[in-house]
Amino acid sequence: MRVVSLPALCFVRGRDSSVKAFSTPSLLLALVGVFLVFPSANYVQASGLPLSSLPELLSTLALLPLIGSRWLRRSWAYRMRLMLAGRITIVAGLLCLGLVSKSVLLMSGTYQGFPVCYRAMGHEPPVGLCEKSYDNPLARFTATRVDEVIDFGPGDWNLSFMNSLRFNYYWWVAGSVLRERIPFTAFWRGAVELDASELISVTYVGAGQVQIGSERLRLSPSYDRITREQMRIPAGRHDLTVSYRFDDGQRSGGDGALGPLATFRLEGREGPLPASGPPLWTRLLGWFIDFLAVVSGLILAGFYWPVIKAQWPWLLGTGVAAALIMLRPVVDPPSAINGYMFLSTLAAGVLVTMPTRKRRHFLVACAGMAIVILAHEARAHPSLTSVLLRDGGGDFLMYESFARSIL
Repeated sequence: MRVVSLPALCFVRGRDSSVKAFSTPSLLLALVGVFLVFPSANYVQASGLPLSSLPELLSTLALLPLIGSRWLRRSWAYRMRLMLAGRITIVAGLLCLGLVSKSVLLMSGTYQGFPVCYRAMGHEPPVGLCEKSYDNPLARFTATRVDEVIDFGPGDWNLSFMNSLRFNYYWWVAGSVLRERIPFTAFWRGAVELDASELISVTYVGAGQVQIGSERLRLSPSYDRITREQMRIPAGRHDLTVSYRFDDGQRSGGDGALGPLATFRLEGREGPLPASGPPLWTRLLGWFIDFLAVVSGLILAGFYWPVIKAQWPWLLGTGVAAALIMLRPVVDPPSAINGYMFLSTLAAGVLVTMPTRKRRHFLVACAGMAIVILAHEARAHPSLTSVLLRDGGGDFLMYESFARSIL
């Protein structure tokens, strides 16, 4: 008879229980959720918080019902055993590697673009040297955010810090600062790499200075028209610094015609001047992370597919409603979103009070509301990161200012 010592038996049992725990659907769900929201470098498509891409947002929304519903978590456990069988451990291990990869890129300090520090003239930031942004929730690089390119016109600066009660200017009060002309400064830094000597164009309204390598271009104040200057940069890799200032002095009730709004574009031969890319090994890790994000999305889609298939008439109707919302012109976004919320809530109420209602009806109702709201947001704004500059003296400015205080 073979004798097994008690410590050895405990080790074997402990090892078996650890392997079993690592292969449970509950752990897989937790890993998928943490992997999708964990932040990483900005050149990764699945960069996590702040969830600035549509696939990331949809995947996170798909996770929320699973977090709040015990019934759905039981369904998840059943479906995962059918879908993945004995491969749950493999997928969980890959997601752990993905989390390690995200952590490595986060700690590497690499990025794609130009870190920029925005400041409002005459106002100190509440915290730190630069104004904060939802695009950079961890306030990395001593910057407001990282701009992929320096290419901004009158309506796409997306400066969310201006939606603060610090800038609650009333347009009907003479002498007040105009909300769309709040004076601000920007300071970009980074590096560019040119294959050949190139003529760089600077289009601007305001004032500032551009330095690329040893070449420096001073931008004289220009507020009555859009000005264009050029500078020739030799081939090679060059450090870049850009300082920009906009303060046209215009106030409400002032005399004279208003000049153009803030504009600053740095362009090369083929369009906006790109920043130097990150090292190859970081991009390879980024591709691996994106691959795992696709796998996670497919797992979530496979889980929800039976519900989608069973409730396709309702979801088809929601899709038609979303298409109509996308086609109609946007007149008053705040009023429109209130109307869509009311109608979708009414439709959801009808769905969940049906005599033959089931739990999946409530799930479909919530999904329909989310689809309608997302369709409206996509129609009203060009991207998920777009900023709607609120009117002074309005409730929406106050609400967003409170949200920024939490940030």
